[in-house]
Amino acid sequence: MKWLMDILKGFAIGLANVVAGLSGGTIAVITNAYEDLIDFFSNIATHLLKALKKHYKLLIGIALGIVLGAATLKKLYTAIPLPVTGFFAGLVFISLLPLLKGLSFKEGKAKNSINIVLLILCAILLVVLALASSGDEKELALDAKNIFIMMGLGVLAALAMILPGVSGSMILLVLGYYTPVLGLVSITALKNNFTTTFFLLASFAVGALIGLILGSKVIKKLLAKYTITMNFIIYGLIVGSLIGMIITGIKANNALILDKGWTFGGKEDILMHISAIVLFIVGVLCGYLMDYFFSKKTKEKENLGLEDVNKEE
Repeated sequence: MKWLMDILKGFAIGLANVVAGLSGGTIAVITNAYEDLIDFFSNIATHLLKALKKHYKLLIGIALGIVLGAATLKKLYTAIPLPVTGFFAGLVFISLLPLLKGLSFKEGKAKNSINIVLLILCAILLVVLALASSGDEKELALDAKNIFIMMGLGVLAALAMILPGVSGSMILLVLGYYTPVLGLVSITALKNNFTTTFFLLASFAVGALIGLILGSKVIKKLLAKYTITMNFIIYGLIVGSLIGMIITGIKANNALILDKGWTFGGKEDILMHISAIVLFIVGVLCGYLMDYFFSKKTKEKENLGLEDVNKEE
């Protein structure tokens, strides 16, 4: 069953990268897959076969999540942005409670103060990023300028994928490339304009690979050297991403109301908000069950490890 769980973890991480405001890194933390994610991307340049053998199931899940998310979740988010946001917001919200236990205040008053300030600054950064999104979308064409832009976007999206709290989709949204980039990940786009779609996607993939390799190495070193401070930074980013996700969802809902000609406070708007609250509760329950299940599995592994040690003694 472990292989299935690894695929499901990867699927959730990949899916999260498609939702505006949600971070794949956040889901990786929630599902206890973050260390595996960093370990893989930090080793693919030097130990590719070994890294693939160790983490291929997680990668299969991530690929499935991104492709299926781009094909289906994007349409769902376009149709009902607030309810979709509500579900993922509930998922992230409940994860903050167990993650809070991982914050350490044993480094002294001065260092604790610095860590708290960093937490707050990181949260504010993500909120500002969400508020900065204008909704204006850029046009993509096959030329040298857009090739380099796509590579740059790939780097940013990859860094966001491995840094908990930072949403690659939100960054694309702020820059005006969220819909254009997702629009490339479809059979229709390849059929209608294969050459343009292929080279733009390839450029994005090259940038993403560069970002994943370099970013994961840096983050791995920082996590090893400054574990406590990095935990505060990650927590701040996740708090900020939660608020940013809600802001982005409200903006998308307001844009939908204007586009459909609905009335603010009308029955459609009220239905969206009620659905969002219900799905927020569902997200909280799902998050709780995920935390319970993965915590239980971790304890079982630890107990097995202790049993093996006792047997050796």
